[in-house]
Amino acid sequence: MHYERSGAIAPRANLSFPDRLLAVHDALERILEDLGPDEVAVESAFVRKSAKAALQIGHVRGVVLLAARRSGAAIYEYTAPEVKMAVVRQGAAAKEQVAFMVRHLLPGVSTMTEDEADALAVALCHAHRAPRIVAPDPRRTPGS
Repeated sequence: MHYERSGAIAPRANLSFPDRLLAVHDALERILEDLGPDEVAVESAFVRKSAKAALQIGHVRGVVLLAARRSGAAIYEYTAPEVKMAVVRQGAAAKEQVAFMVRHLLPGVSTMTEDEADALAVALCHAHRAPRIVAPDPRRTPGS
């Protein structure tokens, strides 16, 4: 396993929420088209302190799942404690501990945003754990 690249999709803040969702979808669709992954790992839904933030994250997560499904990739889902346990060996690890271990496990990573650290931690979790499939792609046959 090696680190190749990472980034964050950050739509312009002056866009309406539906237009930010569209920007996320379109950017992710281009990335999935370019890379053509067989699998996509996502963090499962989690509770936020703010109901509004939880709803917005849920909408973004739906867009991510839609883009992944349309790409034909199998979708795998992990809870935040599963990700932290896989990367830090502590299910209640702080974000700083997760970012530190991501840098340790992926030596090519020097600087990254908090969102990148979270996404890379999910990818590491998927690479190291027996995946739990959420929804197999009915268009793919096993071994294809």
